[in-house]
Amino acid sequence: MANIYKVFWKKKHDMYKIKEKIDDFIVEEKIQLKLDDSGSYAYFWLSKKGYTTQRAMDKISGFLRCRVRDIGFAGNKDKQAVTRQAISIKDPSSRINSDRFEVFNSELLSLEYIGRGGNPVSLGDLDGNEFKIVIRDCDNEPHKIEQLINYFDEQRFSETNVGVGKAIVKGDMKTACSLIQADDVRMHLEKSPNDCVGAMKHLPLKIRMLFVHAYQSWIWNETVSKYLQCKYNGSEIIQYKFGKLVFPKQVVEDTNVPIIGFGSEDVYGDVGNIIKEIMKKESITKRDFIIRQMPELSAEGGMRDIAVAVSNLEIEKKGDKEYMIKFLLQKGSYATMAVKQMMA
Repeated sequence: MANIYKVFWKKKHDMYKIKEKIDDFIVEEKIQLKLDDSGSYAYFWLSKKGYTTQRAMDKISGFLRCRVRDIGFAGNKDKQAVTRQAISIKDPSSRINSDRFEVFNSELLSLEYIGRGGNPVSLGDLDGNEFKIVIRDCDNEPHKIEQLINYFDEQRFSETNVGVGKAIVKGDMKTACSLIQADDVRMHLEKSPNDCVGAMKHLPLKIRMLFVHAYQSWIWNETVSKYLQCKYNGSEIIQYKFGKLVFPKQVVEDTNVPIIGFGSEDVYGDVGNIIKEIMKKESITKRDFIIRQMPELSAEGGMRDIAVAVSNLEIEKKGDKEYMIKFLLQKGSYATMAVKQMMA
């Protein structure tokens, strides 16, 4: 298996590694499922290793010869990890039982029957995720944290997602297409060089939405970073690929920050001023998130907690410069960001 480690630098000589081995990163959902033997959905635990959630859904739907949209899940899980999550399969005729996946199951992808219920698994069912992560080659011991600064991490942004999302929001579909590395998009443009919208529509809606969401997430990260740097003296500051991450040494007050979209309410005070400054620099307005060329990508926005609790944290020394950390985070928060903060 290819080496999949990530290296994060804190200072000039300090570093550490996570995901050096796929078994170094384990995620398990904490989820509430209401069981009902007469329900139209079959529930399973999906265990996977080296698969994206979407690729796993494709494999399951192919095996069952059902539509991917008939499989419900609460959230995407990391490809480079060992993960366990609940899924539902629409099954009104009660044909799917505990023996259905005996031939399908493998070391890398398997399903374990839970029971039946009346509703598909969705994001609202998820309480959070439990993580077990091995950190290797640590120059310093991870320190305990009670809360996580709730930044979006780099896997949200990929290499070009932010740039594509920004171009879409600004209505520059030509630039967006130039940044997308997809054969279907390229081939469409070879036939119809001016039909950028048509080219982009070769991509699944979820992928196109991800571009816009990545840009919104980057704006949120920038807002929070600037706010914390102004508000809290003596914070730890580290660089990541898309800017600066600021981690205050004291507990951060309970507040939330808008994810900017066309429906975002005006915010005042320091946060509001920072958002105005960023949007002016980016030459965008809230109305730009109404994507007239592709209305299905229009993004209303929302709110996100600036800090969330880190529960049940355990730090165990496993060897020379090696630690195992275990903790629980609410849905939507990034364990890799918790590691960054513990190592800052």
